[in-house]
Amino acid sequence: MRTAREWGDPPLIWWGIKDRTSKHALLVKLAFRLYEASLCSCGHSMFLAHGPEGVGEYEARTVTCHACKAKEREKRSEQPGLKLWAEDLHDEPRDDDELDDEGGDDDG
Repeated sequence: MRTAREWGDPPLIWWGIKDRTSKHALLVKLAFRLYEASLCSCGHSMFLAHGPEGVGEYEARTVTCHACKAKEREKRSEQPGLKLWAEDLHDEPRDDDELDDEGGDDDG
């Protein structure tokens, strides 16, 4: 559904229904809107995460996105119009001493 919406396609195009205003398409769009509205900003269901049944059912986790980390390091320069992106260097040879920070992975 999100991909169809982002691409401007009818919601059921992958099921062969190209009509944007068919009864089925409208019901699916409404259901998807209700689903998205039921999510907390963290991405979890508000029905589960905000109610008493959610107490003790979640743990905080951390992960370091090394692509975002590289962008945030460079973001400190104040150049108008500067655009940043993270380039994937997985296929590039690298020195072992180029590890982030103290050389360890801090994904916990």
